Amino acid sequence: MQAAMKFVMTHLVSLLCGAAALVFIVIGVMGMSSRSVVQEMNKRIQSTGAADIQRLRSSAKNQAMIEAEEERGRRFDAEFEETKAILERINKREPIMEGVFPPPTVMTPEAQVMPFRFRERYNEALAKLPVPLVGGTLPNQADIQEEIENVKDLRQQEEEAQLAQAGSGQPPPPAPGPGPSRLQATPPTRGGLPTIRGGEPAARGTEPKYDPIIRANVAKAKSIRCYYDPTTFHRSPISLEGASAPTADEMWKAQVSLWIQQDIVSAIDKLNSAAAEQVKEGDACVEHMPVKHLMAIKVEGYVTSAGLVPFDSLTGARPAQQVEPTFTGRVSDDQFDVLRVEVQAVVDQRDLLRVVDAISKENFYTCVKLGCAAPPPDLAARGYLYGTTPVVIANMTFEAYMARSIYDPIMPPTIRQQISGGQP
Repeated sequence: MQAAMKFVMTHLVSLLCGAAALVFIVIGVMGMSSRSVVQEMNKRIQSTGAADIQRLRSSAKNQAMIEAEEERGRRFDAEFEETKAILERINKREPIMEGVFPPPTVMTPEAQVMPFRFRERYNEALAKLPVPLVGGTLPNQADIQEEIENVKDLRQQEEEAQLAQAGSGQPPPPAPGPGPSRLQATPPTRGGLPTIRGGEPAARGTEPKYDPIIRANVAKAKSIRCYYDPTTFHRSPISLEGASAPTADEMWKAQVSLWIQQDIVSAIDKLNSAAAEQVKEGDACVEHMPVKHLMAIKVEGYVTSAGLVPFDSLTGARPAQQVEPTFTGRVSDDQFDVLRVEVQAVVDQRDLLRVVDAISKENFYTCVKLGCAAPPPDLAARGYLYGTTPVVIANMTFEAYMARSIYDPIMPPTIRQQISGGQP
C-alpha cells in the first residue's frame, strides 16, 4: 500500500496529464460522432470524389470498360488483317512467267535460257493486250482492195439496172471518174491517204459510195469499238527479236509496264462494254463508245525522292529524269512504289470524268493531271471516224501505286536499290 502511494506521489504529474488527455480524447470522439460533424465529413467526401475510389473497387463497370477496350483492339486487328487481304487481292499481279522473279541466283542452263523465253512470253502478251478493246487500226491495203471490188460490183449492178430500165442492149457511156478497170490500190501516201492508180486521191472528186477508201474507213468504224495504233502501247526494248538476253532489270520494267497497260485496257473494256449493252438497234461500234480511240499509253517509270527511274520504250521518247511534282506529293517509300503513267485517248466529251473514274477504280491509281483539246482535223483526214457526238483528246496523268509488301520479295535487288537505296 505504501509502495502504491509512493508510486502515485512520484508520478502524480504524469498521471494527471494522462487523465486529462484521456478526457480530451473522449470529448473529441463524442464531438466527431455528432450529427453535424458526420454531415460535414460526408459533404467533403462527395465534393472531393473520394467515394468513387470505393465504387471503382467494388463496381463491375471498370472491368466492363477494360473488356470493351480489349474487344475493340481485337476488332482493329481483325479489320487490319482484312484490309491487308483486300490490298493484296486488288493490287497483286502475277508475272507472265514463273521462276523469273525473283531472279535466280545460280546460273543454271535453265536460268540462262529463261530471259529468251520471257521475251517470247512478253511479245505474246503484247499481241493479246488490245484484244479486250474489240478494236482495230485504220484500214489496211487488204481492206481497201476489198472495197475496190465492192465498188466494181456496185458499178456493174447500176449499169445493168440502167440497161434494164432503158430496154436497150447498148451500154450507157461510162460515168466520170475512175472506172472499175482502173481502181487499183497503191500503198498509202505519207499522210496516210492511199491513192487510186490512174487518178487523183480517191477522196477527191468522187462520190463517197464509189470511193473505196471512204468505204473502207466507214466499214472499219462500224466493225470495231475502239481505235488503237501500232504505237499506242508501251513496248519495252526487250521485245526486239535477235537482241541479246534481257537483264533482270529490263524484264522487271517490261513486266511492270505490261501490268499497268493491262489495267488500263481492262478499265476501258468495262466502260465500253457497258455502253455497248445500251445499244438497242444495230451492232455497237465506235460511234457509241465513251473511249473511241486509245492513242497512247506511256509508263514513264518509278517516281523517287531522287528523281525518275525511267522505263525505256520503243514507241515513245525516253522520259525525262525529273518529273513535275503533283498535288499528292507522293514518291516511292517503304509502303508503296509510285509510278507515273500517261494516257492519251479520244473520248466522248460527256464521258471524260467517267473514263478517269474507271481507270482509277481498276487498281490503285490516282489522276494527278487532266487536260483536253479538240481533235485536230488531220485525224478525220486520215480516216478516223468517231460519230456525231462531241469528242475531245484527253491527256491524263496517273500515279500508280504498287504495295511494297507484295512486290519487294520478287523485285530484282538492283531495282530496289534504285528506288529505295536497298532498304526493304
